[in-house]
Amino acid sequence: FMSNCVVELFGLDFKCSYQHAFSHIRVLAVKLRNAIISKTQEHFSMIHSWQFYHALNLWTEVLCTYADQADLQLLVYPLVQVISGAIQLLPVQRYYPYHFLCIRLLHRLAKSTNLF
Repeated sequence: FMSNCVVELFGLDFKCSYQHAFSHIRVLAVKLRNAIISKTQEHFSMIHSWQFYHALNLWTEVLCTYADQADLQLLVYPLVQVISGAIQLLPVQRYYPYHFLCIRLLHRLAKSTNLF
């Protein structure tokens, strides 16, 4: 319910939505980069957490809902890179369910935006 409300809020002003989404996707990218550089279990678990997944899911939902907006289309590629990086971070069987959830996000983005 809360994510639906946030998605609707981002539909009110697309210029402001772009700035807000850009900063949040950048935070996710920085967390991913820190995990790649440090290679510690603490950073890996931060990426493979429900909090990180739900953040990815929220931004995927925003970009899929407003896929026809030119302002927000610019954020599809950075989000895809973050999701792909999360998948490639630890390619072990233990995280396959998480990887499949991320692949579902990529599929939704590709279907909604017709970019990939």
